[in-house]
Amino acid sequence: MEPSEFLTFAGKVVAFGEAGARSSISRAYYSAFHEAKRLVEQLGNQPCGSHSAHNLVRQYLTASTHPDAMYASEQLSHLQRNRLKADYDLKDQRTGTMHFAQENVVRATDVASALAKFRSACESDFQVLDNLGAGIKKINAIHRGTKGVS
Repeated sequence: MEPSEFLTFAGKVVAFGEAGARSSISRAYYSAFHEAKRLVEQLGNQPCGSHSAHNLVRQYLTASTHPDAMYASEQLSHLQRNRLKADYDLKDQRTGTMHFAQENVVRATDVASALAKFRSACESDFQVLDNLGAGIKKINAIHRGTKGVS
C-alpha cells in the first residue's frame, strides 16, 4: 500500500458528516506520517518500527536541518495533534467540521510535497544526505543516553 492512498481516502470521506471529517483528519495524518517514515527508512537507513516512531521521524527530519524536512516535521506535529483530537476528543467540535478536515488534507499534501523536495535534495546533494545521517545519529545518541535515567 502506498501512503498516498490514505490521503486519497481522506479526501473522499471528508464530506461524510462529523465521522467522515474526523476520519479524514486521521487518514491525512497517517498519509503524511508513512511518507516521512518511508523516507527516513530509505534515505537515512534507519528503521522506525518502534512505538516511538511518530516522534522519532519528526526529530530525524528536524535534525537534518534542511528547510523542507524541518517544515514537514512541523506540519506532521500539527497533523498528529489534530488526529489525536479527532480520534479521542469527541467534545472538540472543530475537528468534526468539513472545513477543518479539508485544511488537514491540504496540510498533508503540503507535507508530501516538502518530503519530495527533501528527497530530491538528498539525492542530488550528498551534504544534505550526510546531514540527515548526522541528525539521525545525534537523535539516537540522545535517546540512548536517556535510557534508564529517571
